[in-house]
Amino acid sequence: NIGAALQVVTMRGWSRAHWYDETDLLWVPPSPGIPHFDTTVVYPGTCLIEGTNVTEGRGTPLPFEIIGAPWIDGEALAAALNAQRLDGVRFRAVQFTPSDWKYPHQLCQGVQVHVTAREGVRPVTMGLHLIRTLREMYPGQFVWRAEHFDSLIGNTSTREQLEHGVKVETITAAWEDEQAAFRARSRA
Repeated sequence: NIGAALQVVTMRGWSRAHWYDETDLLWVPPSPGIPHFDTTVVYPGTCLIEGTNVTEGRGTPLPFEIIGAPWIDGEALAAALNAQRLDGVRFRAVQFTPSDWKYPHQLCQGVQVHVTAREGVRPVTMGLHLIRTLREMYPGQFVWRAEHFDSLIGNTSTREQLEHGVKVETITAAWEDEQAAFRARSRA
């Protein structure tokens, strides 16, 4: 209802189940923050870290694949996240020094997200688990950039629910009806 003349062009040699690296196309980074295809698998979740005082790895070779801060214990964070057995991902403790953005030239500890089964990854759910775990482990250091987080996630209620200790599974379950309706509309 915006008055746009929309034309849908059917792609040949592609199906919704294909991943970009299953095409014969060369990867062209759409942003300096997404330097290679693997980043796209985790980006929808790790970009939520932008809405906090934790670095999302900008200023390193692995933006959005590593997250951390000077006050994080990477080994402890990796253990806590791996204990949650999130589908399709594992976490490895890392140390890194961003060249810019958050914590420039400061040694940070954190985790690198390793995708083990990309079909099973729920990146936004993973991102919410990252944030919930960080808030629980570092209540004195973790700080929201609330307006930015709310803009990224699309509402204020997700942050508010995390602040009140609501489980990530409860938060995301509330989205299922909306997701199903969107899929039905968009694929019709």
